[in-house]
Amino acid sequence: SFTCVAAQKVSGIVTDTDLAPIQNAEITLFEQAKKISQTLTASDGGFSVDLGGLQNSTLQVKAEGFAPFSKVLAGNFAEPLRIVLSPAAIAED
Repeated sequence: SFTCVAAQKVSGIVTDTDLAPIQNAEITLFEQAKKISQTLTASDGGFSVDLGGLQNSTLQVKAEGFAPFSKVLAGNFAEPLRIVLSPAAIAED
């Protein structure tokens, strides 16, 4: 048996619920609570972030006006991620 270490990057696209791309969403990769890397999405909502050989990490996505999203990454990332951000809840007073 062997370990596949081919995918050292995770990439994907961030959209809203209407599938419109979200530009400048903040993509942060954490291992436990330690920040490993950070990037912003491009105008087409696309991003690519270096995993640096991590096996278990958490991808966090934040964008203004949207609820934060996080996903535990484990395994193989041959397929690009499709991340859909929901509008932030409007605080009612």
